[in-house]
Amino acid sequence: MVIAGALFVPVAYFIISSIPLAAIGLSSIIIGFTSIALSSARSQIIPEASQMILETGMENIAALLEELGVTNKAVYLLSSMRTGSAQTLIPLSGDIDVKRIKAKIPRRLIVQHGDDPNDMAIAVTAPGGTGFSKPEMKPWPTQPEIEQAISYVLTGLLDLASSVEAHMSNG
Repeated sequence: MVIAGALFVPVAYFIISSIPLAAIGLSSIIIGFTSIALSSARSQIIPEASQMILETGMENIAALLEELGVTNKAVYLLSSMRTGSAQTLIPLSGDIDVKRIKAKIPRRLIVQHGDDPNDMAIAVTAPGGTGFSKPEMKPWPTQPEIEQAISYVLTGLLDLASSVEAHMSNG
């Protein structure tokens, strides 16, 4: 587009004497340079490689959970309850009562989430959890907006779930 516009501008202005056509030629030069800038700014990792990395991580987590015999439901923790980004806590036995978590959960794989020595869990980064640590993607205070954001990541971008439901509690 840049070359075509550069050739078209002098022809349109000097030979045809048409300012509107010369303006179209200039706009094609601008669009051409914009296209070049955007194409060089794209991610250096191809989508297939991103998908392979994601699937490998999911398979490793699934193998770990299967080996430990964990069948309990995971609990999503906001970054304010965790040192670092938002995480998912998978209890090794029983269920997690989020209201009982008083201190921030440390950034480790195996963590203790309560006062009881048996309150142990595996802490992993939730799919899309690192995205919420960026300033432009802060979690919102209302339940529908949080549900919409998580649904966008899990059902739209990653296609890991067919639906998402979020519940908020005071505590």
